[in-house]
Amino acid sequence: MAETHILAVHTYGSQRVKAPSTNQTVSAYKIGYSSAACETLLALYGAKARDVSSPHASYRYVQIDGDTAVRHGYLLLNVTADELARAEAVTRQHQRAAVFLWQENRWLELPHGRNPAYAESEGRSGPGFNPSGFRPVSPATGEKEAAVAGIRAEKSQRDPNQKPWYWILGDTYPQRETLKRHGARFSSKRRAWYFVGWELPDGIKRLITEYATTEAEPTTPIEDDAPCSDEEAAAILGVPLKPSPSPSAELPQPDEPPRLFQIGQTIYARHELETQDGKAIPTGAQGTIARLYNRNVQHGWSYDVDFVDIGTGWYFERELTDLEPIPGIRITHGSVVPPGAALPPTDADLKRMLVESGHQPEALA
Repeated sequence: MAETHILAVHTYGSQRVKAPSTNQTVSAYKIGYSSAACETLLALYGAKARDVSSPHASYRYVQIDGDTAVRHGYLLLNVTADELARAEAVTRQHQRAAVFLWQENRWLELPHGRNPAYAESEGRSGPGFNPSGFRPVSPATGEKEAAVAGIRAEKSQRDPNQKPWYWILGDTYPQRETLKRHGARFSSKRRAWYFVGWELPDGIKRLITEYATTEAEPTTPIEDDAPCSDEEAAAILGVPLKPSPSPSAELPQPDEPPRLFQIGQTIYARHELETQDGKAIPTGAQGTIARLYNRNVQHGWSYDVDFVDIGTGWYFERELTDLEPIPGIRITHGSVVPPGAALPPTDADLKRMLVESGHQPEALA
């Protein structure tokens, strides 16, 4: 087998944007304008990647077909020597590479206009993690290469006439995007991924190295033996959960307020907002909830919203409302500080920092 190398290409994460050529909303990776990252991805992926950037956008957006592996703001690629040479030829034409090679347990930035040689990244100028144990994607195939050791599936089926549950256990964190893409869900109660179906999808099968079957007990199952909580079953089956008068029922935690909006719901900008590209969104602008995100302890629930004639972006729940605007009313949002004091970051600043630091909540749907 030919020798391969691991490359890390900097990204600000994935976002939903409208592709100019089709006017369709797609998921794309947000890339900085000043680096060679965008052109490198396009050169390596070929027809499997497309530049879907708006002509007026402040960032580049690249749509990628197939699997992706993202870690702390970097797309991980498994490349051949020829592909590495191709990437190097691209980075040399830019003043900054933002593309790094893993070699001898350190990250080296590829040559670029300001430095014609490979140079070790310093501080926060490059990746700060060891990629060993992750599964970088081959841009030539769009697939992750070797299976990850230590991931196993446990099958649980109480009724042969009903679909079994597969619990996916082990080192699943690096594969969370693949699991989610192929229909697996995460149980916050058991802290494990699971899939309900007659058999596992091929994309999940490739991750599994060990299978086990859990026999169902003939007696009435105890709650702890159930493959998931009642709430999780209701979400999967799409039926409402009838409240139980049992005193042992879990009460909602005070720090977990209910989500206000759901996918497809019409909402409005609560006050003047700002897109990720710095464009203004007026008070009362109408939009539709396009994606849900996990709750951030500090900033609460958040959503992808497709605003009419503006585009799709990520917004905190506190920035949105389901109340229709009153004509002629314009609401601005800001902070009052003592003279000479620094202004606190805006919600747009906070979201930008969360994305750039790799701490944007995971999407649920």
